[in-house]
Amino acid sequence: MTEATRPLDTAPAAAPNPTGEPSPSPEILDLPKYVGLYGRILVATKRPDDPDSVLKPDSPVGQIPEIKFEDLRDYTPITWNLSATERVEAWGETPFARAYEDWKTKFTNAINAAQKRKEAFAIISGKQADQFSKDDTDILYKKLCEGKSDTTEFTRTVVDNLLGGEGKVNPEKLQELKTQIEWIAGRLFGKQTASVVARMVEIEASIKNEAQAAIDAIISKPERINILTPEERKILAPVYKKIVEGPPPGFEVVPVAPLQLETLAPAAGGAAPAPKKEPEPQPAAARTATGPSGTEIEPADDVIALTAKTADELKRKLIYSIGQNPTTKHLTFGMSEDNVRGLLSSVAGDQMKDPGKIEFAQGNRVNIKNLKIEAEVSVLGRMIKKEFDIDVVLFNDPDEKGEIDIQITRGPRGVTGLIEGRFRGQIRAIKPTLSGLLIQDHPRWKADNVAIDSEKQRITLGFHPMSPMSVPVDEDSVRPAVARGAPEPQEPTQDDNI
Repeated sequence: MTEATRPLDTAPAAAPNPTGEPSPSPEILDLPKYVGLYGRILVATKRPDDPDSVLKPDSPVGQIPEIKFEDLRDYTPITWNLSATERVEAWGETPFARAYEDWKTKFTNAINAAQKRKEAFAIISGKQADQFSKDDTDILYKKLCEGKSDTTEFTRTVVDNLLGGEGKVNPEKLQELKTQIEWIAGRLFGKQTASVVARMVEIEASIKNEAQAAIDAIISKPERINILTPEERKILAPVYKKIVEGPPPGFEVVPVAPLQLETLAPAAGGAAPAPKKEPEPQPAAARTATGPSGTEIEPADDVIALTAKTADELKRKLIYSIGQNPTTKHLTFGMSEDNVRGLLSSVAGDQMKDPGKIEFAQGNRVNIKNLKIEAEVSVLGRMIKKEFDIDVVLFNDPDEKGEIDIQITRGPRGVTGLIEGRFRGQIRAIKPTLSGLLIQDHPRWKADNVAIDSEKQRITLGFHPMSPMSVPVDEDSVRPAVARGAPEPQEPTQDDNI
């Protein structure tokens, strides 16, 4: 039996009801709403080869088999095809490596954005933490999603980690976190799959608390199991449809060996997992954000060298480097004079036609000569675009810490003040602009400091992670976990490697 189809090893938490009378289990099971669906799910674990009568919503189940609370229940075959389809379709033609990194980033950010969701993630991952990193998401992906959609393991983990001192699930805690548990299941397996998984969790939690009485409360209603409500049919219909159709084209189950989760990291592109090695400690001077190529500077303090001659390159390098330091409290980047162009172009955009000659000067100043900038000016009452050749000095603002200011020292008579005012607005937009470059990939990170350091011949850029509660997260943008299927991942380009 493979890891992907390992049955749920539910150990009894309480003795069977000695009276033999079914318990309504009102604390966990929603019998009026879902008793028919609960019954179909339980019967499917006993008759996995009979989907036409068990999982087809409009067909009667017929004779209900004997179901005992100590049975080993495997739920994964019920949801496997549906989840595989949801995960493959969610990512379309996106290459696997790129899709996985996108999913991992957005999933981790969304977990940290809500306190209740962090509590639910702690239940599912088994880890208690104030913050969860991408490494935690990697581990969860390996455990539940790599080569499988292990809804059995998900259900077992949730229930086991909700057990209290008496070996029973706290119904209030489950009710409190139920919405977030289903949300996480949807971002691992797919939203339609999650609707089924939520019922599986309720079934197993009730069995943990009441043993055979929980099962009897469900199967004592055969008329409801045979005739489902419209909502139950709506949940079960896509399950049956995908069981009949089979998994999506090109999708294969990748056998996964049992994992020692503390020692494994995800292998790129879905390859076989390899032991995780702790990175060798590096001196701060060796830290760099240049990726595989590019000129590097090596400052003598804890500043990451940032080489970027265009705004796009600056964005890629920032995203890459912050991704390598997700748990750091503060990051400082240093840009040498050859790379200040990327910083200026990030705010001035197409208005900057030529950055001119850039050099650092004493007193924490940057002189820029022959900078060509396009600006709108009024000529005879009409606003026209015109290109100007100017000399500029950038300096640390003495009145506002963490900001730089500008003064034009040479420019066209009559419009110098106008150009200076507009360019000052762009320079003052450096921090929000840099924060905006990160919003899709690292929404928690914010630029908090821009400063000139003449002694070290660089402009430093400071960033820090915001409180998770203040981070805007688009929950609808978090798709289910990427799955290996058609098409095969493309070879990365040089830009993909940074």
